Amino acid sequence: GAPTDLTPLVDDPVLGGDPNQNNNFDFDHIGYNINTNQKHCPFGAHIRKSRPRKDLNTPLNAIMRSGIPYGPELSAAEAAQGASSSAPDLERGLAFVSYQSRIDLGFRFIQTQWANSVNFAPGKTPQPGYDLIFGQNNGGPRWMSGADISNPNWILNMFTEFVISRGGEYFYSPSISAIRDVISV
Repeated sequence: GAPTDLTPLVDDPVLGGDPNQNNNFDFDHIGYNINTNQKHCPFGAHIRKSRPRKDLNTPLNAIMRSGIPYGPELSAAEAAQGASSSAPDLERGLAFVSYQSRIDLGFRFIQTQWANSVNFAPGKTPQPGYDLIFGQNNGGPRWMSGADISNPNWILNMFTEFVISRGGEYFYSPSISAIRDVISV
């Protein structure tokens, strides 16, 4: 779909399907204060916490990322119960990979310094809260402001975690120029 920052109230499939437009936004809108207005995109939203754009000019923290879902679709029984099964053969999740130019400023930094910080991005009123997708609060509840555009001070509390990490590894991937000029010679 289209980015909520560009179409906050309805989806725009044409915009969402246009790769030249669907990622061309910076959270700044004419007539709106970028430090107090959450009507287009909440300060604590995953997209804003993990790629702050004009909220904080940070080109070195940009990462390329992708997720690959695994496991079966939700079964009819699970849908009827409104809960996922704990059966091992029904486990599902997302295998996540990210590429960054600097490991110290990449994914780990984004999670620990931005997603887990209730004050990121700085200078926002009201306080943003956690990234509810992958932000952590040492096992405690997480919250964010701005989830209700008609009441930006309303706090959404999340008592369960969407993302439960099952581990992770760091792997070196040579640059294209290294492959072309050194490894393939």
